[in-house]
Amino acid sequence: MKKFNRHQEQSDGAIGSVSQMQKDMERGSPQKEERLRIKKWLKEVRFKKTILGGVNEADVWKKIAELNELYEAELAAERIRYDVLLKEYADYEAKRLEKVICEKSKNITEMEKAGDETEY
Repeated sequence: MKKFNRHQEQSDGAIGSVSQMQKDMERGSPQKEERLRIKKWLKEVRFKKTILGGVNEADVWKKIAELNELYEAELAAERIRYDVLLKEYADYEAKRLEKVICEKSKNITEMEKAGDETEY
C-alpha cells in the first residue's frame, strides 16, 4: 500500500485522492474497526471448562466459527477498499494516457503542418 502511495505522490501531477482516502480510512475506517473488534474478541474470548480439565470441544468449534466470521468481515471490507484503490489508480492511468496520446497527436499534427509548408 505504501509503495502505491509513494508512486502516486511522485508521479507528475498525481491526484492526491488516494493518500487522502488512506488518511480517511485510518481515522475511522471500517477496516480499522474490524481489526479492533477482532483484537477485542481475542482478548475477551473464554471457553467452557470440562469436569476433568480442558475445554469443551463444541464450545471451541463455536468460538472458531465466530472468529472466522470476524475475519471474513475484515476480508470483505479490505476487498472493497482494494477495489476502490484499483479504480482510482485505473482512472488516474487512463487520464495520464489520454494526456500522452493528445500530446503525441498534437506533435504529429504540428509535424505534418511543418512538412506541408516545406513542400511548397
